[in-house]
Amino acid sequence: MGEIEIRKPQQKRSIEKKNKIILAGLDLFIKHGYYKTNTTEIAKLAGVSVGTLYSYFADKKDIYIAAFEYYLNTHALPIINQLAEIPESISLKIVVEKMIDAFLALYSGTKNAMLELTTTMSIDPEISTYFCNFESEYFLKFAEVLQKHPETSGCTIEKIYLSYTLLDLLGLEKTNYKHSHIDFDILKKEAARMIINSLTTP
Repeated sequence: MGEIEIRKPQQKRSIEKKNKIILAGLDLFIKHGYYKTNTTEIAKLAGVSVGTLYSYFADKKDIYIAAFEYYLNTHALPIINQLAEIPESISLKIVVEKMIDAFLALYSGTKNAMLELTTTMSIDPEISTYFCNFESEYFLKFAEVLQKHPETSGCTIEKIYLSYTLLDLLGLEKTNYKHSHIDFDILKKEAARMIINSLTTP
């Protein structure tokens, strides 16, 4: 039997079918994880046959990548773009507070999405490589916000990356980890203090 040709939908109905598969996949991946989700379940939730699913995607990993690319473009990118619009005249303290709030909003929006992506990236090299490259675009946009600010204009990209990573961990703590011995309000203030000190210390 020959290989099924992967279609690039052109017509509205075909595009809608593909999008339904992507959204169904995203929903199931977030709920059950990559390894506990199969294409039969995705097809059923999307309301298409398994054959139709494979006419748009090569395999489950292909759907996973499309699903989380969609998620990042519709949830993460708008937040990064909003940060880029912060005026340079605003104090660094307020900028950092806005960044923290933005990351918390991203994680709380679909609280298991980022944890699922991070977990799967740690296991699957192909998914890791794809989304590491993808994340670099977001990080560089994030870095631009700080590099244009008068108080952090000379800051190294490495310090900005550490701040970015700290915000990432803060989001995970708020929505997923929720350690009982941690007071999140104190943690949030300490994170802001550490970020400001790191970015402004030569």
